[in-house]
Amino acid sequence: MSRQVGRPRIPREHIAFIRRISGDHPEWGEDKIAEEFDAKFGIHHSASTIRRYMVRRTDRAGKTQTWHTFIQNQANRA
Repeated sequence: MSRQVGRPRIPREHIAFIRRISGDHPEWGEDKIAEEFDAKFGIHHSASTIRRYMVRRTDRAGKTQTWHTFIQNQANRA
C-alpha cells in the first residue's frame, strides 16, 4: 500500500508548455503565465506551481556584476 504525499503532479503537456512559454517570453513571470493558462485553456495552476517548472535564467546579458559583487566592491573602496 503506497500512498503518495503532497499534491499530484501536473500533466507533462502543461510542464512542457510552461517551459516553452517561459523560454520564449523571458519577460513574463509566473503570474502572467498562470493568467494565460486560465484565460486560454480554463486551467488553473498556482503561480508557485508555474514557477517550479519555468526555465531558469543563468545568463546575465547586459549586466556587468551582481548586486553582491557591487556591495563588496564598494566596501573594499572604503
